Amino acid sequence: MFLLFTSFCLQLFGIESKTMAETDTITRYIFAFFPPFAFGRGMLDAALNVYYNNFFAFAGQWWNIHTALESGLLVKYICAMSTTAVLSCIATIILAYVNNAPSCRQPDKLPCDQSAVDDNVSEERRRVRLVDACEQNMLTVDSLEVCYRNSMFSKPVHAVRNISWGVRRGECFGLIGVNGAGKTSTFRVLCGQQAADRGVVLLGNTIVMPGSDVFSRIGYCPQFDALYQELTAKEHLEMLASFHGYTSSSAPLVVAYLLDVFDISSYANTKSHALSGGTKRKLSMAQALIGDPELLLLDEPTTGMDPKSRLLLWEAVDRFVRGGKSVVLTTHSMPESEALCGKLAIMVNGAIRCVGTPLFIKNRYGTGYSVRLRLRCCNDQERLLIVERFKEKFPSAVLLRSIQLLCIWCKTDYS
Repeated sequence: MFLLFTSFCLQLFGIESKTMAETDTITRYIFAFFPPFAFGRGMLDAALNVYYNNFFAFAGQWWNIHTALESGLLVKYICAMSTTAVLSCIATIILAYVNNAPSCRQPDKLPCDQSAVDDNVSEERRRVRLVDACEQNMLTVDSLEVCYRNSMFSKPVHAVRNISWGVRRGECFGLIGVNGAGKTSTFRVLCGQQAADRGVVLLGNTIVMPGSDVFSRIGYCPQFDALYQELTAKEHLEMLASFHGYTSSSAPLVVAYLLDVFDISSYANTKSHALSGGTKRKLSMAQALIGDPELLLLDEPTTGMDPKSRLLLWEAVDRFVRGGKSVVLTTHSMPESEALCGKLAIMVNGAIRCVGTPLFIKNRYGTGYSVRLRLRCCNDQERLLIVERFKEKFPSAVLLRSIQLLCIWCKTDYS
């Protein structure tokens, strides 16, 4: 509006001043590349042209009457807006390509220490690259890398660094690590929310990539509940059942079964915003199981759950795995990973440092066990006798504290 007002004032002053008229001409060509000005100025010139035509018609000067297009008043503005539109589209495409282009070509500030990588990681990498790996594995991740950067000029930061692992059919695979280790970034690639900068992910023999139809075979329980606030628990499940192609007769059976399995039947008609955190997690888990997926992705599924709800979820995952399906689980709980996972991978700074069974990892990196004995009333002599008998079985045991509660630390030699 300011540019349009300025141009109109220059036009008025240009009637008596040649300098103002030249300035008006120059500014019109410059401002024409701003679409709001071009549109407004074009409409103003068209209105003035109608006014002049009426005057010429009244004066009988028919030869001076022209339409706005014939006089060329609107051509320059139309051309300017078209040029701006084309250039804007090109700039948008370039920026989108630059922001989403692979950015792992530059090293980041956290180089991966290859000496800290376990031999089993290299063995797992070789296994997933075998010719028949896709036949053995439900999910294959080969040389996956994910990078982020705040802007096109900033240095990329590796979130996931060249990881390779596979999940066999009928196996639960666990990814464990501290916050920021790269677990959620890996999951974003697995569930199609983000494209990998390098590497490939296969579900069976099918490449997993954004936009493919492979995700109908994958169930996903996100770290943060993806629920509609105004829908009830039952409506969530019914909606997803319809998306997966269940008929009007079979969908209620599936919904009722899942509500019963996760013990949320009493909350079936409760809107999601009124559900507790643990109940929301159970509903998210139930949503992930709709459609009988071949692969289940669980991103910290038991966060905020009470022990009973946690056990229900563990039992559901165990039944799913025993049915020949596969699960990828991220968790901070070692008891949970021991209860569910047949194989674990430890992620540190985006790289996998160790792969193996829970028992193998505990034996490889564990330093010992802490044993706490809560005793009934007994004298010092009886307490010392218990300690001596414990040391007979475990010579490396050390007594840490002895009051009413015996705290014994037992170091075991795993080498």
